[in-house]
Amino acid sequence: MNWKQISEKSPRAFKHLYATLHRIEDDEVEMRRDEDVSLYEEFERDYLTAYEDSPWNWRNLYYFFDEIGLYVEIGIDKTMEAKFCYEISWEKDFDWKTTGYSDLEYTRERAEETAFERAFEILEERL
Repeated sequence: MNWKQISEKSPRAFKHLYATLHRIEDDEVEMRRDEDVSLYEEFERDYLTAYEDSPWNWRNLYYFFDEIGLYVEIGIDKTMEAKFCYEISWEKDFDWKTTGYSDLEYTRERAEETAFERAFEILEERL
């Protein structure tokens, strides 16, 4: 997962993830963080380096998005020879919105990565 690209493409969503991980409000981030490095560099140092091979990278993102009402699901697209797909659902204006995608090249990991990248884009639009 390209966290640097996510931090650049969806800065408010990335800031919200950072705040959630540090158990602070979004508006407290600038006061509490290391000013000598970028938000991405601090995130990389504190989380990615320590947890590169752990399930944290995926599992906690499911919980993070659940808490804000973006529900990420990974499944099988049986119409495309049983390849993995993703679906993201959220409530907007008292109606449920859904987006998703499947690809013959998707592995479970690639479907998750693509789904989380899209979820950050949706969160960025909502913030």
